[in-house]
Amino acid sequence: MNSIFQNVNKHKVGLLNLAAELGNVPRACKVMGYSRYTFYRYQSAVESGGVEALIEPNRRKPNLRNRLDDDVAFVEIETAHPGYLGSQDTFYLDTIKVVRRIYQQTFVDTYSNVATAKLYSTITPIAAADLLNDKVLPLFFC
Repeated sequence: MNSIFQNVNKHKVGLLNLAAELGNVPRACKVMGYSRYTFYRYQSAVESGGVEALIEPNRRKPNLRNRLDDDVAFVEIETAHPGYLGSQDTFYLDTIKVVRRIYQQTFVDTYSNVATAKLYSTITPIAAADLLNDKVLPLFFC
């Protein structure tokens, strides 16, 4: 198993271990930033298939010995150069009295795994475009 899968499993198993140590599932979920639904889904997966079952189905390596068809999905994304393909998302961070809610716009370049982020007080298309104009374009197309 490669290190990406090990790191993903480490956090998932860490949630299960913390809940067992504290004896309090809701508190463990709050500390680790997971929902209780996710905790019980992980717990069920481990009980039925062991720790290996925590790897998401689309992240598992395909068994090419038994499959000859072309519809096998792979984890890696082929990109030609930095700036060719990126992934952008918005995350809720916290609430501050003066500003209210704080959101993080994040962009990750899939070729170089370079990430950039910026904080905003709203979730709008303008905020997403601002991140691209302010951070991403100067980073890759200067």
